[in-house]
This record gives sequence, C-alpha cells and structure tokens, in this order.
Amino acid sequence: MAMAMVKRYITYLTDGKIFTTRDCLAFGKRAAVDQALYTLVKVGWIRRLTRGVFVKELGYMKDFSLYEIAKAKAEAFGRRIVQQPCCVVPAGDPDYGKRPKTAIFYIDGRSSEFHVDGCKVQFKHIAARKLKLAETPAGEAARAVWNLGEKLGDGFAIMHATSFFDRNDRIWFRRNIRWMPAWLSDQIQIDRWDKYYEVLAAI
Repeated sequence: MAMAMVKRYITYLTDGKIFTTRDCLAFGKRAAVDQALYTLVKVGWIRRLTRGVFVKELGYMKDFSLYEIAKAKAEAFGRRIVQQPCCVVPAGDPDYGKRPKTAIFYIDGRSSEFHVDGCKVQFKHIAARKLKLAETPAGEAARAVWNLGEKLGDGFAIMHATSFFDRNDRIWFRRNIRWMPAWLSDQIQIDRWDKYYEVLAAI
C-alpha cells in the first residue's frame, strides 16, 4: 500500500521537484515509506540528495546547490534558514565555484549536521538577537560579520560585507546597530547625519 501511494504521489510531482521523506509519511508507517523510497531510488525513479531528501528524476538531471538541499531539509522539520554561508574563496582561487568541505547554515531551530556529496552541512542555532536583524541585505551582512566572531569580524570584514550597498542599505545597516554586540557596533562609522534617519525613526 505504501509503495503504491508513494509512487502515485511522485507521479504528480514535476520533474526536478525536491521532496522529503516527511512529505510521504501520510502514506504509511515510516519503515514502509523508507523501503518504498529506497526501492524507487534503485530503479531510477528518484535520486537521493541527502538523508531524507530526494528529487524526482525521470530523465531529468540537475545539480542542486547546497542551499536548495539544506532549505528542503530544514523546511521538512518546520525550520527556516536565516543565514546562508558566505563565500570565502576568492574568484581567482582554483577551488572557486567548487563545493566546500564544510558549509554552515544558521537556522531558527536545533543544531544538527548531515552530508551532501562529501560536504558536511551543519545547521547551527541562531541567537534570538540575530533573528531581530531585518530580512534585508543590511541584515544579512550584519549577521555574516557577526557570525565571523570578534577576532575576524573587524573593520575590513564590515567593509567587504557592505561594499555593494547603496545609500539606503547603509542606513538600514546602521539602524541594525541596536541588535549588535558592542564589539561589532563600535566598529561601524557614522560620519554624518542623513535625512533618511528621520524617516527610519518613525518606523
């Protein structure tokens, strides 16, 4: 029964659609669902991306990013990825563009880890104050520098993280100072008053 219902569910998915074991638990007991998915992987109906995460692949081949796989795994447990890993390999490096040996994603849940094609992917719990940072480029940059820690999160790291900001992004970055630890906020330079502060003050 579980096999028939899992196959029917997958039939209705579009090729290349990622799904998880938990999506199929309504079709039978865990052991039966696991066995059905294992069999479908062997016959080529689906591909296993990591433990509990699969993709429908009837003649469809695609390399999924670590973020796509991690996002599916986190959402299967009702979690949300708050911060993606930062690229620390420069464009001129021979390993640029390759999958790292370790990738860290910050989530609003428990810490855990799993493997994807030899890469160790870690879910790390994010502090409550980091969740307060706005879901904007400014908030993402602030979290990225914060996650580097006090030794590495220096003025150069801030400059690098905010190098692509426009004027509005820089103002929002400064507004997020109230949520940052002192070692980080003290390094952010505010050299003049900007009229947009008056608008932000009312938000």
